[in-house]
Amino acid sequence: MEHLCMKKFLGILFLSISIILLISCAKPTVVTIVLPGDNELNCEQLENSIAESENVRRRTEREKADSSRYAITNFARSILSVADNLNRALESVSEEACEGSEELKNLYIGIEMTGKEIDNVYEQFGIKAIEALGKKFDHNFHQAMFEVEDLEQPAGVVVQQVQKGYVIHERLLRPAMVGVAKKKGESAES
Repeated sequence: MEHLCMKKFLGILFLSISIILLISCAKPTVVTIVLPGDNELNCEQLENSIAESENVRRRTEREKADSSRYAITNFARSILSVADNLNRALESVSEEACEGSEELKNLYIGIEMTGKEIDNVYEQFGIKAIEALGKKFDHNFHQAMFEVEDLEQPAGVVVQQVQKGYVIHERLLRPAMVGVAKKKGESAES
């Protein structure tokens, strides 16, 4: 009876030590506990418990790193639409209009500088634009909005980009909205 109680006590003690080591994120120290009888079984259980606690520690560290790396994803997604609107504002002003009005020219330059600053911030946080034009359509990074009959390009190549796509550290932030080439007479079903 005492032997059984001692085994339970040592099992609980080992579990407590494993939890403390796991919480402190320290590498587990190998502790040898010799129990009378079933030594092989106890050593195997001990090794399995240590390996499991090490796996949990590694997984926790990886999840923590991913969490901090991708923490700004929702914020970045929101800022993308702001940058899109700045680009639309730049595209809506003609060169002649800028030359005709000094105030408009200064506004244009200010919006242009703001766009460049946003691009610098994107780079700082690992946000990169997806290069879509001329590339083979990839459903992981592109969203096909329409098909375009194009005799010069092979079918399935991106020929127009409606909206830029972005990735954050190799993870998709927003797909590029694109037009895809098709041969004359083909349909989406073929």
